[in-house]
Amino acid sequence: SFVVPSGLRSEREIDYYKKMKQGQLEKMKILLEPLLEPDSLKRTCRTHGMTPLHIATGFDLLGYNDLHEMLDRYPKAASVRSKTKGHELYCLDLHEKLQENEVEKSDEWKLKKELLFAYHPQLKSYRRDKDFLASCVKLIRDEITGKGSYHLQEMKKRQQNAKPRIDLTDILSSVMAPEVNKPKSTKSSKSVVDLTPNAGRFLKTLSMGSSLSFAKPEKAKKKPKTKKPSLLTSIYDEDEIDKEYVLSPQGSDSDDEDDFLSPRVGDFSDVITSAAQAAGPGGPKKAASVDSEVDSFDKQEEVSPDANGSSLLSDVAHRLWCFFVLYRNPMKPGDNYCKQVEKILDGLEFDVADRMLTMPLPEFARVYLDDEIQNEEEAILREVANPFCKAFFHSIYHFLGRFEFSATSDKILIHRSSDDNTIWVRATEHKSSTAEYKKEDLAPGIAEASIWETGQMVEEAAPAKPEFVESTADVCFKLTRNQTAFENETESRNVLTNTLNEGHIVPTLGIYNALGDSKTDRRYQMDTHDQRFQTLVLHDGESIKLSDYSFALVFPYDKDDDLYDFVRHHGRMSAEEVMEVVTDITKALCCIHEEGGNVGSFSIREIRKISTASGRKAWGFSNLSNGSLQSDSAPFMGRIAPNGTPHFKTGLLPPEMFVKVTPEELRIYQNYWAEIERTFNISVDKSVIEPYTTEDGYNYVLRCHYVPEKGQDSTLPELPYDLIRFSTTSDMWCLGQVLYTLCSGGRALLPSNLRTDHLLDFERVIGWGDQNSLSSIYQHVKDPLAQDLILKLLSSQKERSALTMKDLVAHPFLNKATPGGERIVKKRQQEKAAFDRRKRTMATEKSEAGWLQSRTTQIVCWDFDVLKKMHFSCSALVQSQLDAPRMPCSFIVLPYLLSAKNKKGKLAPKSKTDVERSEQMGVLLLSLFKACHFTVVARDVIVTGHGEHWTASKLIESMSLPDGSDFEEYKDLLVMIGAENVEAFRTEPMIILYKLVGRYVENIMKCFQKAGKAFFYFVDEYTGTPIVAESSAPYPMELQNRNTDAMVSMILPFMFSSMFSSCAIHGGVSGLVRLIFEAAYPHVPASWASAGGGLSHSLDVDMFESQISMLQDTLAFLFLSKIKKIFGKIS
Repeated sequence: SFVVPSGLRSEREIDYYKKMKQGQLEKMKILLEPLLEPDSLKRTCRTHGMTPLHIATGFDLLGYNDLHEMLDRYPKAASVRSKTKGHELYCLDLHEKLQENEVEKSDEWKLKKELLFAYHPQLKSYRRDKDFLASCVKLIRDEITGKGSYHLQEMKKRQQNAKPRIDLTDILSSVMAPEVNKPKSTKSSKSVVDLTPNAGRFLKTLSMGSSLSFAKPEKAKKKPKTKKPSLLTSIYDEDEIDKEYVLSPQGSDSDDEDDFLSPRVGDFSDVITSAAQAAGPGGPKKAASVDSEVDSFDKQEEVSPDANGSSLLSDVAHRLWCFFVLYRNPMKPGDNYCKQVEKILDGLEFDVADRMLTMPLPEFARVYLDDEIQNEEEAILREVANPFCKAFFHSIYHFLGRFEFSATSDKILIHRSSDDNTIWVRATEHKSSTAEYKKEDLAPGIAEASIWETGQMVEEAAPAKPEFVESTADVCFKLTRNQTAFENETESRNVLTNTLNEGHIVPTLGIYNALGDSKTDRRYQMDTHDQRFQTLVLHDGESIKLSDYSFALVFPYDKDDDLYDFVRHHGRMSAEEVMEVVTDITKALCCIHEEGGNVGSFSIREIRKISTASGRKAWGFSNLSNGSLQSDSAPFMGRIAPNGTPHFKTGLLPPEMFVKVTPEELRIYQNYWAEIERTFNISVDKSVIEPYTTEDGYNYVLRCHYVPEKGQDSTLPELPYDLIRFSTTSDMWCLGQVLYTLCSGGRALLPSNLRTDHLLDFERVIGWGDQNSLSSIYQHVKDPLAQDLILKLLSSQKERSALTMKDLVAHPFLNKATPGGERIVKKRQQEKAAFDRRKRTMATEKSEAGWLQSRTTQIVCWDFDVLKKMHFSCSALVQSQLDAPRMPCSFIVLPYLLSAKNKKGKLAPKSKTDVERSEQMGVLLLSLFKACHFTVVARDVIVTGHGEHWTASKLIESMSLPDGSDFEEYKDLLVMIGAENVEAFRTEPMIILYKLVGRYVENIMKCFQKAGKAFFYFVDEYTGTPIVAESSAPYPMELQNRNTDAMVSMILPFMFSSMFSSCAIHGGVSGLVRLIFEAAYPHVPASWASAGGGLSHSLDVDMFESQISMLQDTLAFLFLSKIKKIFGKIS
């Protein structure tokens, strides 16, 4: 009735066949319901070898829950295969053919496929379908992570509506079957049970096995075996009708691999017998299958009841999980599902993963195990997992999958950086793997000899199964907070691949970045926050949090591989050992430089033994955190990290990193770091930014600079020095220090802290290059060739930049075949002798100086520069001329306010108008200064003339002035005033001079009148700058006097004195620049240079007295002229 007639059909015929087919399916469904009893589900028909499950799936008769009910009652039905030749099919195959028969590939169809596959997952055609396996992985992971699934949802519904399971066999056995009339037959009549459809539907209410809980499981207890009840038969079993459905053994001659791996089910009684033998104590062990295995039907499957109502795992997910974890193929070890297991557990918290691995081994999963472990009781999944999965599970229980800190017996702390940002700790690496042993073929002739001698064939040994293997090794963890150092290290290693491959750099076993996005970086971030590893105990109760260290590198560990520890444990190295170390390090540097890199800075702590490809252990570098590339954009040395800690060690820096600064540059330097600390709210390490002052009073600072974090404001204050980039010269300086330490028996070239490598005293590195600093090389290094090489490495920056590592490798100290060694030895011996002579001479001179000093009385006094500033200060000059009381006499009045400071902290006018006014004021003061000088010279000529009648031209000719045009303006003005006052010039020529100076005084008064304001400043007579500090309040002070002329007349002599003193001390007009416009210093405006041309700025007291008296006489003359004008108007 399911066969569709061929040919054209009408709509009526199509509807008829659809209705007929639907009716047949309904009848089949009704007839199938009584077969839901477990014993009935095991029966197979003789013709096709099909079980009720085959019919239900092949014709799509039952829904998901009914199909699940059948599998729950008889799980092994999914592994039974039909026997029709050419159509040997599993239930999953029939379900798959529904799609070929135009059955819609719905969600329910996919769910049924997952259900059938979970109960028999060994089929090759399905277990190797990547897309289908991915959906199974997603199913398990969704249930683990709490997203749930349809399988889990339906299982919970069944558990909520579950009723006690009742064995229907017991119910039917208690029913007295009535007699029924039957046609005559040679067979005896049987009792008949009326199995109505309602009886089949009743089975749907029976409970199914409960699912797995995520509560921490206890190991399952072995259930006692109970005797199975005898099977009941119906009268239809021996009925003559439909005899072809009598049970019979099932067999096939097919050689299909799935058929070989999955034995077919035949007569149920035979299966029961064989299963009982396999399960019995005296029966043979059941062989493990590869792709399919039918377990004994009388075993009851274990269930794990929900212990605490926590998240559940459906039986479908549970079966799939067990299959992925346990499946193994002895003939093909690579056939496993470790990748799927890794995807399921990826990113899960340890507690969840641990509960997944410690599930009790369910009874149905024993079919996947080998013979020797199949009968283990109270096993958990982790213990019996596939060797490849077991190796992966092993990684879950260690830090980053393979490291353990608690396994080390000694203290794990190796070294700690001085800034406490980096630590080196010891750990144990657990290497887990699977060892596969290949079958060894017999040697030629062995088999023939055995047959000839014994008459038997030698059997070849079967290949051994893969085994889980674990080994351990000591490693060193470098944990750091310094992102810059970590990035330098990783970038350098990525570039220096050839150097790394040749064994000149310690290889890394792992690089981890908690800020990265890779799988290993995410694992590091997760494990450092895991409670199992979060706190690491170092020693004596001290502990650290791994989560505080965002970056980590892992290296091989050997306690004597570090050069520092090697020297400390073995003592002074022999000449051959020193030669070996220096040769290896020089070759390593040569290779690094050829690849365009720099180590940056290093000491004997960063040098260690490295295993090379040849098996020899050579000396190389273990730290590249200061490394960089050789380019114009290479980073600058002296970097201060964003947290204020130095990214360098002062004891390893070359001399060019220390610079001498003037007091003004020192102030800029100190303001720079004060601004950095205030802007970025950090505290910079004072030991590296504090200036060093020598005995003679000079200041030296380190060329360091602040490097802000990415994204921070990069606008930084100005530094008073140029920065120096990393280059090969810094590597040569460090190599010279290492060579000196090795050749001198462990002495340090510069006095530095043993733990931090920071300098204890800058004196020696500042004066490096003189005879005193080089004396230690001749004194403590005995080999002349070593002396020559060290002197080359520790030479000036210019000389080092002309060297290459190839030149150093060819040096006679490292290569005896290089010519010129004898000449070098002779030269160094001569210099050593000269050094000894100088040393004796210095000792004699020192002894004589000591003798003289012991008999000399020391008098404390100021040096000449200080005494000069004190003697020629404005106050001293004014007091000597005016006989004024001892009081500050150095002050100025300006028509503008000095309130703003530039980036260097220097005073400047606040507005553009004030800047222009300050330039005008400088020109006016210099012009007055020059007029006073001009008139003083003229007055001296007039005084020596003894009453001679003067004319302007005659006076100018008699004056001794510098050649040039510097005084032409004043000569012209003298002629003009003389022409206006001819008679006065003849009788009183001094009046003409007073009027000339008065013109410039009046220009200054007009400047103040135009500005309409005046500010009074005291002047620091030592620095020559106005005082504007908050502590000097109320100065600067704004003057409120409305009579500007009178104010200028009173203060102008003091301003003139301050200007004269400042220009004389600074030796030029720049002294006036500091006085009234400090921000422009040392630049002199062009207008000022022109106005001050021809003046001699020297500390000449007589000249000062003459000029100040001329100015005072002029002011008096102007005052009297005003009085006369006033009285003239009154009269």
